[in-house]
Amino acid sequence: MPRATSILRSWPAVFWDDRDQVTGFSGLTVAEMPPHRIRHAGVDLSAWCAFDLLFLARIIGDLQVATADPVTGEAITYHISPDGAIDGASHPDGALSFLRPDKPWSNDVQTTFCHYVHHFTSPSNAKQWTAAHPGTFVISLDDGTELARRHTARTFGAAVSA
Repeated sequence: MPRATSILRSWPAVFWDDRDQVTGFSGLTVAEMPPHRIRHAGVDLSAWCAFDLLFLARIIGDLQVATADPVTGEAITYHISPDGAIDGASHPDGALSFLRPDKPWSNDVQTTFCHYVHHFTSPSNAKQWTAAHPGTFVISLDDGTELARRHTARTFGAAVSA
């Protein structure tokens, strides 16, 4: 176990509690982190950002997603399957904000990336938000899903993603 702990402590994006237990890894956490809530196999979890919501299902399976538009506060819900297909979306024409990779992200991926990646009820809300946040831009939910597929294949192996 000391070797595993040493390796995990050397990785970015691994979070620990005060009892030295892992509480979060690569966008998924047992700690409540509004607004990105997910339910998987009857367990309530959180994600760090809207992009995480799109790739986590490819790794752990079916997710019920609940998040909120940062402009209006309106709830956004949907189901995402292990192949990345979204159904039951409360806002099927929603959009995402994304951060331009103009510089390397630090080990604190939450503040250097996640704080800029949100889900919006509409492209117009996303455009309003990105206009006030330099370095961000709007992508469609479909494009976000494709990026999530590519990210999962590259990071975790093609066998994980459909």
